[in-house]
Parts: sequence; structure tokens; C-alpha cells
Amino acid sequence: MTRARTLVKGLAALYVLTNLSVAVLSNQKIANDMTELYSLLSWYSTSDAPWDTARLVMGYFKCSTESCDSMVMLITRDLSGEITCEDDNASCILDAEKSRGIMTVDGTGGNTLKINAITFKDGEVHYGGGIEIHHGAIVDLILCAFSGCIATGTDVSNGDGGGAIYVYDSGTIVNVYGTSFAGNRAVAGDG
Repeated sequence: MTRARTLVKGLAALYVLTNLSVAVLSNQKIANDMTELYSLLSWYSTSDAPWDTARLVMGYFKCSTESCDSMVMLITRDLSGEITCEDDNASCILDAEKSRGIMTVDGTGGNTLKINAITFKDGEVHYGGGIEIHHGAIVDLILCAFSGCIATGTDVSNGDGGGAIYVYDSGTIVNVYGTSFAGNRAVAGDG
């Protein structure tokens, strides 16, 4: 089977703030740390998710002191809706601290997942250091920032690359609006 690949690269800004918390609209769920954020977002399908919009409060979200998957901070499967920062300046920061990828979007169930005003910082993994999007997902990245994300894979013939964003599989659609890129790279392929 042939995979369609799109790799995105560029440069721009990084925002720094502190404080950690997540408020979830609809059912008013609240997560106060990375463990709760992971439980809220990871592996939910839209039919299982207890929310339409997950609203992150400004601050850093890290795995260094919390529970996360060893390869990626957040994984969604067939999830649609909106993940957004309370401000439009990307001051909600998913910081992988160069120890794993930041997010994998494994399909969106034929609907759109909007990711708004989130900073993807220091993701480092084989491909898609910032975000990996596949299996027919439809994703809008709006006012996000990608900074210091690295794809470490070395086999271009196998599709390695995508320091900031790695997109593959037929039917996968990614729309990028007002998003900045700074210091992202790939060991092989495009960064």
C-alpha cells in the first residue's frame, strides 16, 4: 500500500507562561495536571468523549512529573470537536521536553478536530515531533505554534521526517491557519 505524505516546515515564535490547569466545557470537567489531561483526551472517540470542547488554561503541560505514554504525550482516536487555549496567543504549551512526541491524531471519525492556540514545544520522536496526523483525520490547526520539534528518523524512503507536522494516509486533511514555526527540523526528509 502506498502512503501519501505531506511534510510541513517553517519558522516563527515561541510563547512562555506558567500555571497548569484544564477546564472542559459542556460537562464542566476539570483537569489540573498532565495526567488528567491525558486521561481526558487520549484514546477517546467522539462517541465516548464527555465533551465537545476541551479548554486549556494558560500554562505548561509536561510529562516529566506526570503520567504519559512513553512515545507521545497525547493520542486521540476518531476524536472530533475542539481543543483550545483560553487565550488566542498560544500560551497553553504542550512541552515534551525532547523526550517524546507531543500528539498523535489517529482519525477523526469523518468530522473535524480543531486545535486552537496551542504551542507544541520540544517534541522529539522518529517522525512527527510536534503532531502526527493520519487515518483520514480532518484537522484544523488555528493560531498554534510549533517550536523546537524534531523528527529523528533517518529513512526517507520509509517516510521519515516531519519535525513539526507529519501527515500521511489517503484522505487525511490538515488546514493550517495563522500558525507559526520556529526551530523545527528532521534528521532526514523535511522538517
